Amino acid sequence: MPETGGERGGVTNPDSRVVAVVDDDDAVCESTRFLLESFGFEVSTYSSGADFTREDPDVACLIVDYWMPGLNGLEFVSELKTRGR
Repeated sequence: MPETGGERGGVTNPDSRVVAVVDDDDAVCESTRFLLESFGFEVSTYSSGADFTREDPDVACLIVDYWMPGLNGLEFVSELKTRGR
């Protein structure tokens, strides 16, 4: 079983079908939402890592854009790991 980290199970929650998309481009968020929902996933979108962190959702999968203002995608994921997510 994959390591999940954190008391809540981290970002990887095998019981969840929620996919989070973090991208500052609204068109990318909406097209990715449409695609994933067509496969039966519940999708939450966020325009920044800060928006995701503020809501702190429990998700099964996290899709993150690399090129975002402020923290880039890799820095954002590293921050989540530091926080035990």
